[in-house]
Amino acid sequence: FGVHLCMSSFEGKYSDSWLCFTYPTFGELTCNGRKVVAMAMKTLNKAFLIHGSVYLTFNTEKASKVLGVEEEMLGRRILPLSEVGIEATEAKERITQAFLRKREELLLTRG
Repeated sequence: FGVHLCMSSFEGKYSDSWLCFTYPTFGELTCNGRKVVAMAMKTLNKAFLIHGSVYLTFNTEKASKVLGVEEEMLGRRILPLSEVGIEATEAKERITQAFLRKREELLLTRG
């Protein structure tokens, strides 16, 4: 997309369970310290689940009301792709194509 992303390395704990939503945590993708891709992971004895969310748009006013977090703070910490000029339809198409390419690579390596 032409946006320079970094992977967050914070592995600490938060005093409030909602704060992980507002701060970049380990493995999440950021741009200038603002979260672009949010991750969540649940581990069990023999399995794990990883979930990722890409912010196409983000309504700071609504999120502020739901989370009880200041709207200004959310704006400083979350970066939707729409804010850097990437439209939702383009993002969805490019992400889909990337997954399809990776799937094809995996199928080819399995023979």
